[in-house]
Amino acid sequence: MNLERAWRLKLKNGSLLKKWFISYLLVLAVPTFLCLLLYNRSYRTIREESEQMYNSALEQVRIDMDAYLNEVEQVFNQILLNTCIQKATRIGTVMQPEDQLMTVDVRDELQHILLGHPNISTVSLVLNMPNGVICPSGYMSQDVYYGLYCKSDDIDQESFHDYVRQPHILWDMISLRISDGKQFVLFPRTTIDNSYSKNTGTVLVTVDLTVLRQRLQQFSWDERLHFYIVAPDSRTICHTIGGDPLEIPYSDLEPGNSLRMVKSSGVNMGMLVRESSVSGWRYILLVEETLLRQSARQIQFYTFLGLLICMFLGLALSGWLTQRNYHPILQLLSRFSSQEGVGPLGIGNEYDQLDRYIEDFFTKRGSE
Repeated sequence: MNLERAWRLKLKNGSLLKKWFISYLLVLAVPTFLCLLLYNRSYRTIREESEQMYNSALEQVRIDMDAYLNEVEQVFNQILLNTCIQKATRIGTVMQPEDQLMTVDVRDELQHILLGHPNISTVSLVLNMPNGVICPSGYMSQDVYYGLYCKSDDIDQESFHDYVRQPHILWDMISLRISDGKQFVLFPRTTIDNSYSKNTGTVLVTVDLTVLRQRLQQFSWDERLHFYIVAPDSRTICHTIGGDPLEIPYSDLEPGNSLRMVKSSGVNMGMLVRESSVSGWRYILLVEETLLRQSARQIQFYTFLGLLICMFLGLALSGWLTQRNYHPILQLLSRFSSQEGVGPLGIGNEYDQLDRYIEDFFTKRGSE
């Protein structure tokens, strides 16, 4: 009896029809809530998988570019350890007949080394004392060499001579934009005959930036995905096609495995950074936010479209179930309300009315 009274009090202030309808809507809210949780989890899963995919792509860039740098280092080692080339650094200011024969041997050695490394554009040995250069094409003065191979607006002839005479360690570099539109990176390294000798020269290894850019471009499968190679002096060595100049200093390019949101040229970007295991270069991946959200937006669209369809279907089904379940009670109430001496049928307290009708019915039967 207490349970019945509690149920009557619960339904006392509203229509049974309305409360049933609301109860069906509450049942509909459960799968709706679960659908939203599923969407949130799907978005996080896609974001994590995207990070893994971009990390893998950047790691492949690092491996490929480091392999290229290892090749450059191998070329340096082959040249610096070559006895014939070491002897050539002893050539004085005046070229002797035997020195001319030595330059031919050095040229042959450079040709042989270059033949084994097709990814290298050219290698040369700058002799500081006679002010000459030995390259695979032969022996020439530094002025002629500059005019043929290094003439650029980035560095004039006198500055070039001063630069190559300076001592250089591994991974010093200079960028050259040649007049025909080609771009090169020139790696200089000082060669010393022995630890106490002043007889030095400079080995120059030239790399075509077009080759580097092509190798970098093969990892970009979307125009909104950009790769950069940045030197320790914050200079951008090269980047993929369509990438804007990188405005982030080298000190802010901290390597990490998580996408960090940055702004480049006014566009929100996700950034990943890897550091070369060979040189101080850092490899940067920038992905536009629209590409990051592309898959998530598709899930968002289909999720909310499904929710909308479920809501309309749920509303229609709730209304149909409410009417269907309400009909037997309505029939009972109608049977009792049609008898003489029974009050009119009202909406809002159907259980109370049915209880009153039944009590009146049994009271009349008992009095008979």
